[in-house]
Amino acid sequence: MGNKNIAQIWLVPMLIIIALSLSGCTNTPDEMKDAIYTEAAQTIVAELTTTAASLPATETATAIPSETPSPMPSPTAVAIILPPTQPIAEQPTEVSSSAYPYKVEFVSSSPFPNQFLPGQKFTLTWQFKNTGTANLSWKTKFYHSNGIQLADQSSYSIDTPIDPGGILTISMPATAPSQLGTHQSEWVFQDPNGIIFFTVYYVAIVGEQTFVTDLPGQPSPTPNSLYWMCSDLDRSNIQGNGCYDYCRLNGRSMWSNGINCYSNGSLVTDFY
Repeated sequence: MGNKNIAQIWLVPMLIIIALSLSGCTNTPDEMKDAIYTEAAQTIVAELTTTAASLPATETATAIPSETPSPMPSPTAVAIILPPTQPIAEQPTEVSSSAYPYKVEFVSSSPFPNQFLPGQKFTLTWQFKNTGTANLSWKTKFYHSNGIQLADQSSYSIDTPIDPGGILTISMPATAPSQLGTHQSEWVFQDPNGIIFFTVYYVAIVGEQTFVTDLPGQPSPTPNSLYWMCSDLDRSNIQGNGCYDYCRLNGRSMWSNGINCYSNGSLVTDFY
């Protein structure tokens, strides 16, 4: 118990004693009663003052000033540089320039259904529409470029010019592979400048049954076929100058097959 509480307990009995003393003095004049009350009050005040002075000083809580938070630094903009997107290398199957004169559109291919017996003979046929502004002629090459060849020959000579809007039919003897499975043959058109402007595919499925019943035909040479005209010395005289450019473009492949190419009765050897 603190000193302050002890002082309060001591003062209470003292006040009681004084009150009783005064009440017992019934004959005491009022003036004396007033003096006695005043003296008692002064005594109590003095005692309380003395007691309060002897008490230890009360610690006063000091408010600790709160620290002002440091301002957050403004975020710095960081430029994120993404790596460039790598382009996908893809060979176009058709030149799309509107000014380019050589264009074709796929029409059909046969036989279909395209399922064969191992080693089966058939006629591979394509049809294309000339949608360009230039003629398709012997200057336009059509040849095998990838996959299994299928056809018995690796290229086809367009001996009869096909005007814009016309249909080109290509038929070649072909042989199905001996291995079972799916086999793809890729062929391309190439213009006189060596630019491939169209790619076409044929898929042959080799299995234990076939739906192809027709026998393969052989290409029949005609007088308007440059291959037929230029591969003979006498016929090249009839054809005239038309064989010279043809032999320069196709003479190398003809020579590799043991066939000479002539123009106006003379052997052509200056190939492209």
